[in-house]
Amino acid sequence: MELSEFISENLLDKFEVNKIPRIIIHPTCSGESGSNSAMIRIAHAVAEEVVIPVDWKCCGFAGDRGLLVPELTANATKLETAEVSGLEGVFVSNNQPCQIGLSGSTGEQYQSIVDVWIEAIVED
Repeated sequence: MELSEFISENLLDKFEVNKIPRIIIHPTCSGESGSNSAMIRIAHAVAEEVVIPVDWKCCGFAGDRGLLVPELTANATKLETAEVSGLEGVFVSNNQPCQIGLSGSTGEQYQSIVDVWIEAIVED
């Protein structure tokens, strides 16, 4: 079970959060089996607006391929990059290689959805 799935299923209703205005999600090809829906539920818990690019696809980072051949990720994400260009908000994904690849191709700093949720928790 991915950490985002555990949070989504067991912890979301246990903590009060400070909502952020907008979160932009890069779903992952590996997350299609469940963790994308968990990421989306967490995003709705921490943000007023959730944006999921229509043109998202596999980022092509493929483990370390994106480090060795950055053109692969740039080409794989060009439509998504155009779609999110100019958006303001917190950019997230559920996979560190995807975060690296999308950060490089969009110029935005992608973070872990789990980190964003933890940062949003209201401390007593």
